[in-house]
Formats: sequence, structure tokens, C-alpha cells
Amino acid sequence: MANPTRAELIKLGISSVLGGGLRELREKVGLSRNAQAHLMEVTPDALKRWEDAVQGMNSQSAARVGEWVWAARRVIEEVEQEGLKFEDLVPLSTASQYLAMSAEEVLERCRTGALQCEDLGVLGRFVYRSYIPRLEGDEEAP
Repeated sequence: MANPTRAELIKLGISSVLGGGLRELREKVGLSRNAQAHLMEVTPDALKRWEDAVQGMNSQSAARVGEWVWAARRVIEEVEQEGLKFEDLVPLSTASQYLAMSAEEVLERCRTGALQCEDLGVLGRFVYRSYIPRLEGDEEAP
């Protein structure tokens, strides 16, 4: 889909939630549900209720989710074409937990070059796993 219409975004949003695509995308890049909800500008509770099919989505929410999914897929494709692997990256929110720092401090260290990071647009910032001592070589961590 080159430039999706609003109707296409609504369909993509609904199908991504009901078909498990949001959960798969989240797992692929290592985002928590809270981080994904924040990036999509929805509440974590709403995201959970949609995924659990407890609550339906209105067209505005479906379009927002669809737009985010469409953009996230494009970023993932670009990242993979560049040869980066999500296994080598950790979302900033997760990195801050492992480094016992606020997200703001981790972000500042990314800006100054103290941590090697990637800004992946709609997916947020990611820190290279090798910069997090507790995760280096740990295939099981986030």
C-alpha cells in the first residue's frame, strides 16, 4: 500500500488488532504493550481490551492504529534492508530499566554519544544491546 486511504487504514487497524498483528509487531521489535500504546497515542488499557476482543474500536481509533501499523511496517522493512537486526536493539524504555536510569537520562546519553542508539521514527528510539552490560550476549533478554 503506497499511500493508503482512510478506509484502508481503518481496515488495517481493525485487522491488525483482531488478527494479532499488533502483538506480533510488538514482539518482533521488543516493545512492551505500554510502549506500543504510547507510540500509537492510545491507552494501554484500550489496546489490551482491543486485543482481547473485549472492546470494539471506533473508526477514528482504527485509522490511528492502521496508520501506525502502516508506518511501523515501512520502518521495519527499511531497518531490515539496512542490515540492522532487532535482536541487536533494545527499546529505550527497556534499556532505561536495565541501566537503572530514567528514560530522559538514557535519551541524553544517546544524544551525547555515550550510548549507541537508533531513532526508528514511529517505533521510537532503540539502544544497541551491546551497550547494556546485563544484556550483552543474553539471547533471552527483552
